[in-house]
Amino acid sequence: MANYLLKKRQRWYAVLDVPKDLQETVGKTKFMKSLKTSDRRRALALCGPIIATWKQQIENARGSDEIVAEASIWRSMLKDAKSAQEKNFIEDRIAERAYDIEERGFLKGVADLDMAREQGATSDDALKFHNIAKGVETPISQYVEIWLGDSSIRDKTKSEYQNAFKELSAEFEIIEEIDRRKASEFIRNTLSPGRAPDTVQKKLAAYSGYWRWLMLNGYLPDDKRSPWEGLKPKKSEDISQKRRAFTEEEAKAVLEKTKERHGKFPDDFDVSLLLAVSGLRLEEAAKLKVEDCTDQGKVVWVNIKEAKTEAGKRRVPVVDPAVVQVLKDRLEDRNGEDWLFPALKARSYNKRSHTLSQRLGRTLRLVVKDKSVVASHSWRHRARTLLEQGDVNPWISDWLMGHSRPGEGLNRYSKGPSDQQLIDAIKHVILPK
Repeated sequence: MANYLLKKRQRWYAVLDVPKDLQETVGKTKFMKSLKTSDRRRALALCGPIIATWKQQIENARGSDEIVAEASIWRSMLKDAKSAQEKNFIEDRIAERAYDIEERGFLKGVADLDMAREQGATSDDALKFHNIAKGVETPISQYVEIWLGDSSIRDKTKSEYQNAFKELSAEFEIIEEIDRRKASEFIRNTLSPGRAPDTVQKKLAAYSGYWRWLMLNGYLPDDKRSPWEGLKPKKSEDISQKRRAFTEEEAKAVLEKTKERHGKFPDDFDVSLLLAVSGLRLEEAAKLKVEDCTDQGKVVWVNIKEAKTEAGKRRVPVVDPAVVQVLKDRLEDRNGEDWLFPALKARSYNKRSHTLSQRLGRTLRLVVKDKSVVASHSWRHRARTLLEQGDVNPWISDWLMGHSRPGEGLNRYSKGPSDQQLIDAIKHVILPK
């Protein structure tokens, strides 16, 4: 097969590129192995199982089904056959592999599911392998990467779409099995619960776009209606309205549990301390550099230069003595370009808080089971609650939290609260006792 075979110095090699998003996980950018033959037909016979093994390593990193992964390789080889003779040769290899899967026998020349059953093939795995390899059925993920490559979308959207298809593939294996009723039930029972409609709509946009592309490019019949056409997210309660602040007991317990893992993840506890007394968003804290922090004795000022909104770009004072000392220690003898929390690494969407957020979430669930409490955001709920309970002017609270302040006067003309006003306000946001 052209995409998997490479001829070098009169010898055929099996080759397979590793997708960029999995190269770090798999540990290489490309698989390559000499087939030790100059004969193309011999190379084809050897290539399939080798590529299938490699492909399975890749699919394992994505959590995909091994039968689907291997059958997809043979399907591609059959599609790229150079002649009728080569096509027949590959079909024989598919039948032999299906025989291995069936264990008791899988007949050659079986063209569809009904014929396979009539002639004695009963193994679900063997039938699935055969139908996918012969092109009778199409795995959900078969052409997703090709579709994404043809689409002009941002990396973040691409990653979101990939996650959407992982979720779909966990429910369905084959494109042809999804009809309108199953799609509707999937939206109602799997996608919608606990999610905002906008989040569900993004996933539906991915499914609808993929199905349109499959039909336009001849992978599905032109007259086959997309099961996603016209379907909309089911109404659900906005989960953001359910989130609440930590109680002081919960806040203390979460910090104590996070501290227990300080040796393995040295930045997690210090980040949590900063969140507890500042109201910062998690990514705002994770992206801080030494140069963003100014030590003024009893106060360390934190300058947020990058935020999700313009209102988020602000200066926030830290006055809690314990956290001030933590920041001072991290600023000592450090270069301005250094990260304040260097153990954190950028992952998805270049977010330094990505794996940190997952760890904090797992730690949280060890002590707080209530799903309305969220690892990092509940610190912001707590900060805003403490500011309100301290009778802090709401416009000052908005500034500290990085929220847009209402009205022309505050947004257009005011330069913001004074340093002393901010310091007096943040004194109400303290570590749990």
